[in-house]
Amino acid sequence: MSSGGITRFASFRLTLSLVISVSIIVTVLTVVSYLDSFRLLEEESVSSAENSISQTGVFIDHILEGYTSIADSMAHDQELLNKLVLINQDSDPESRIYATLQIEQILESYNIANRSVGTFTIISGDQTRVISSVKLELRNPHIRRIEPATIRQLDWFTQILDSKRNPIVLDTRPQAFVSMNVGIPHFAVAQMVRNPFRSQELLGIILLEIPAQRLEAATQHIRLGDNSGFVVVSEKGTIVYSPDKSMIGEPYAGWMPTWIGKGPEVGKGTVFARKDDGNNQYYAYYKSPMSGWNLIAHFPKDELLKPVQGMLVQSVLIAVMFILIAAFGVWYLVERGIGKPLRRLRDVMKQGETGNLSVRTMDNADNEIGDLGRAFNSMMDTIALAYYDPLTNLPNRRLLVQTIRTVLEDKQPGRLVAVLFIDLDRFKIINDTLGHQAGDLLIQAAGRRIQASMGERDMVARISGDEFVVLMPEAISREQVEEAAVRLIESLEMPMDLYGQEVYITASVGMAFGPADAEDAETLIKCSDIAMYEAKSKGRNRFMLYHSNMTIRKNERLRMENDLHRALQHREFELYYQPRINARTGLLYNVEALLRWNRPSGLVMPDTFISVAEETGLIVPIGKWVLEEACRQYREWLHSGIAPQAISVNVSVKQVEPGLVTFIEQILLRYGMQPSCLELEITEGLLMDNEDSTRETLRRLKAMGIRLSVDDFGVGYSSLAYLKKIDVSTLKIDKSFIRDIPSNRENQTIVTAIIRMAHNLGMNVVAEGVETEEEFRFLAGLNTDEVQGYWFSRPLPRSEFVQYVAANQ
Repeated sequence: MSSGGITRFASFRLTLSLVISVSIIVTVLTVVSYLDSFRLLEEESVSSAENSISQTGVFIDHILEGYTSIADSMAHDQELLNKLVLINQDSDPESRIYATLQIEQILESYNIANRSVGTFTIISGDQTRVISSVKLELRNPHIRRIEPATIRQLDWFTQILDSKRNPIVLDTRPQAFVSMNVGIPHFAVAQMVRNPFRSQELLGIILLEIPAQRLEAATQHIRLGDNSGFVVVSEKGTIVYSPDKSMIGEPYAGWMPTWIGKGPEVGKGTVFARKDDGNNQYYAYYKSPMSGWNLIAHFPKDELLKPVQGMLVQSVLIAVMFILIAAFGVWYLVERGIGKPLRRLRDVMKQGETGNLSVRTMDNADNEIGDLGRAFNSMMDTIALAYYDPLTNLPNRRLLVQTIRTVLEDKQPGRLVAVLFIDLDRFKIINDTLGHQAGDLLIQAAGRRIQASMGERDMVARISGDEFVVLMPEAISREQVEEAAVRLIESLEMPMDLYGQEVYITASVGMAFGPADAEDAETLIKCSDIAMYEAKSKGRNRFMLYHSNMTIRKNERLRMENDLHRALQHREFELYYQPRINARTGLLYNVEALLRWNRPSGLVMPDTFISVAEETGLIVPIGKWVLEEACRQYREWLHSGIAPQAISVNVSVKQVEPGLVTFIEQILLRYGMQPSCLELEITEGLLMDNEDSTRETLRRLKAMGIRLSVDDFGVGYSSLAYLKKIDVSTLKIDKSFIRDIPSNRENQTIVTAIIRMAHNLGMNVVAEGVETEEEFRFLAGLNTDEVQGYWFSRPLPRSEFVQYVAANQ
């Protein structure tokens, strides 16, 4: 071999050695890069899946918490509690039937207010009554009627009684009371309701049945892969929700069912399992501490290899053609295309785990990593909804409470933490007259104005409806907070343009300070809420500072409300009777029935409890009792020959409804009483009511022959046109115009004008509050028809009134 051949051979060997060496290096680098990329992809994919399942599980808990909050609010609904007490304790069938009807109305109102709930059901404490309200849009609903013994044998019923949680989330599909539709799986939330005064007494069970599809919103952003899937499994191993609707209600038969049914020590995690068929899978799971449900996802390990395997094949082909360039290029592309994006995604996810809800990834590549990034962004958007109000983009109650807690824990000595509770006055009028869209615009505008009137460090939150809360974490003084409240109220007083119409609103504001008024967030908000209601009671459009006496008054009001409920049951009410005297003859002409409450602590006058009865709706059953008792007493006097010409009864605004006509017809028929012997006293506000049903009810009563009189005339806003439309029989001049009338020229002018006007319209005139002989003689000289007051007689119990009639006949 020549030297040239040796040289060429050596060069070839050297070149071949270099090529082989470089090939080995490139191959090793390619394999190492491949293995590192696979490991990183597998680690991040598993971590992402675990975080996705965990965050989704938290969001499902938030959805379930919303339904349990509904059940809990129903369990604390005072009106509902009162009706359940009547059903469980009252032996009067009519009262129980009336309470049942009221519960049905309450359930219907909850059904309307909570569109995502399929049915509301209440089971009485003794399981003898089942009351359900079903969505109107549900076709072919079927309500089961089951005997009490059968109810107690249902698995989910015993689960409620045995559970330590209240409310509790259940899978009642196999034994539901309401079959909402064939093919619509559902689950339920149950709440035991106990007597607030006897905690061992079970008043009933609230059952909310909810379509399983309500879980779709929480799970629609889960991205695991083409051959992956997930299910929601109950504590008993039944599939509560799955994208494959046919699996809902079936027993869970997937891999690793061992944690189902175990205690809360199993929370969340990821498990790798090697199956018998060789298909290796990862399982990510999350166990809800609230409901006990398990969110289980599975994804094959082979799917993690696909993107890297493709890149490996390309790397090998390029290495054969251009070994050096390909080796470097593959390493560069793998590092840039997979390693860095995954590390960035991992860093963003770690920031999200710390509670930063604003963090988002900017990797939008059209590959699996881009899909993971978009899934993460979508998941963070969903979580953000749990902390912000979607209408105003303001923080919601949950974020507000967390922030107040943090501020109270980190508060420096000497610093004030102020909470302002804001409620828009008469917001319901806007909704009723202009519609809910206008109401939403008003809420948004009010939120912007409140933010503009507060400082940069102050937090404005919308917690519900037309209620806002402002947190001032670094208030310098109470005076500063009061100045902020004044600015806030003044900003809301400015007119707002809604669909081209100027609208004016006002606000009532309550203020509380931490830690002086309360040391925890919920109590501090509650104190400001109490102060806000005090501002409303003082006339609205103002602010009030919280004082402990407000809580005392609120508790006293609650006790009075509870006592009013018992007063109806225990017959503690009594009627007193005050004569109305004919001003011309001086003889008894009419009598007014006045309500008194014989409370165990003593006699209570109406001005103390009527407002509470009005607000709670108890005025309706109380008013019915007054009407029936007055008519019964009048019939007794009629048989005794001492009955006045008519008996007058005050009627509340809430009583004037279409059913009042039928009720009075029945009462008159029962006691054989002529309609002309009954006079109903109404207020000027009721006379001006624009509701067609109110005016029609008054006209029907007048057409029956019943007299209508306007009580306390002159202090309201009555219109002469309304007086003629309703055909009022009598005007009762308010006592404020009668006092000192012989010497008060203004009162003389007003009373003279009222008497002349009423007589010209063919109406009778009664002067209230006559306390002296001079007042009586002056009114008689003005041709007043009747007089009433202490000069003749105070309101008298039944026995004393009979003596009065006997002595003055």
